[in-house]
Amino acid sequence: MVDWVNEINVIKKIIDDEDPVGLLAMGCPADEYLQEAEIIASKLKEKTFGGLSAKFVRKVFFEQFNEKISLKACNKIAGEINSYFYHQEIVKDAEIEFDCLKGKLSFDADKILLKLHDNFVVSWSQVTMQVNNKVFTLVEDQDLLETFCDFVKKDNIIYVQYNKKHWWFFLFHFGKSYFKLIDKSKYDYNKLKNRQDVDLVFDNKKVLYKKQV
Repeated sequence: MVDWVNEINVIKKIIDDEDPVGLLAMGCPADEYLQEAEIIASKLKEKTFGGLSAKFVRKVFFEQFNEKISLKACNKIAGEINSYFYHQEIVKDAEIEFDCLKGKLSFDADKILLKLHDNFVVSWSQVTMQVNNKVFTLVEDQDLLETFCDFVKKDNIIYVQYNKKHWWFFLFHFGKSYFKLIDKSKYDYNKLKNRQDVDLVFDNKKVLYKKQV
């Protein structure tokens, strides 16, 4: 029952944010789109329903309000709802399949989060992986959970976070990156602590250096 109520609330918030009929902007009650959220949530529960489409969202609002909502707004609503439930399923599968990820993952409407400590937060959305809100690399769906596990399990890696992009060629597509990865056996604190372009040095357990601001 709690999950059902939570799912309705998530769907309603997505609809509220778009306010497709403009009711909330006119000062209507906060529960104005609750019934539409319940209809969509019920449809998503059907085993034969393959995912929410913009056409279905448009149909719901036409039947409820006798108004044709723009396909752009319906696409946005459907996309955000599908994204939420897709990420939810990934987190559920991770809890079952990978012991190292239990209790470490969370999600919101558009991204999955892995928090190792306050200064090592990984987020993933639509193949883009960020660390501490800076682009780290690109990871396809099928490699996501294994990549998360690498962050948790690889205790021999030091992460150096720079305040501007550098050419570090061992990261994705030979592109610029905010991060350099160093083997712990080669880590030299004294070489990094006085560099003006280094903001943070950390591993998967703790911060080793943080520039004072």
